[in-house]
Amino acid sequence: MIHAATTRRERIVVYGDRGGGKSSTYVSIADWLDRTGSDRAVWLADSDRGWDGNRPEDGSLDRYFRVFSLDREEFGGRGGWLSQAKAVRREIHPDDWFAVDLQTHAWEGAQRYYWGEKSGNDSLAELWLRSRPQDVSGDHGTNWGVINKFYGEWTAFVSSLPCHVLFLASASEIREPNSQGKGGDDLDVRSYYGKVRYRMEGQKDLRGEGHSVLYAFEANGRYRYTSVKERGPIGRAKRRLLVNEDVTDVGFVPGYLIGVAGWRP
Repeated sequence: MIHAATTRRERIVVYGDRGGGKSSTYVSIADWLDRTGSDRAVWLADSDRGWDGNRPEDGSLDRYFRVFSLDREEFGGRGGWLSQAKAVRREIHPDDWFAVDLQTHAWEGAQRYYWGEKSGNDSLAELWLRSRPQDVSGDHGTNWGVINKFYGEWTAFVSSLPCHVLFLASASEIREPNSQGKGGDDLDVRSYYGKVRYRMEGQKDLRGEGHSVLYAFEANGRYRYTSVKERGPIGRAKRRLLVNEDVTDVGFVPGYLIGVAGWRP
């Protein structure tokens, strides 16, 4: 199997446009599990049907995946996203990977569930909602606190899993304010994503879930990574930052886990 450099469990966010190589990250992990004869697994929360498009047709990597499909129309309630993740926690190993493809859909699902699928169960967010009926009334903007609770409960649970976690998210170009300084993304967003000019779509706090944040993109037929963030101790060396790093011929594991994060086969 491939071994982490330390006891630290990875918390990685990879975001980018369609066709930028996001889903190839978990395929690369499974490929290296296969190469090294590992008995570990990739648990894939698949809301983008990415597995259908990335699965090797010969089935050679199937044994390394535990795939469960997620639907944006069935985000909450019994059998929803959080319920399925809780079932996984009972079986997951510290050296397994839990990948979410796409985390962007969790934000969309939380909104849809709030407005159309308040079925009621033992979710903390739903109990909070039922105790505050006044928050159901009013215009859409007054209810973001509740929507964030649904989304945050799922996201926090995944982030707390005792294994390596990989969030995948879509991207959109940073929006600049107009000539009067109005509209567009706020200064914090423009500053954080300034060097890549693309931000994550969905709930803006997703960037905080990753110890490492990578922007994945395709340019001139080549797949590349640029590091947006690497978290590390103050006053000590952090992982090196990638700038338009070509990973076409090596993939996520050699291009990032081994080459940057210090993993070893």
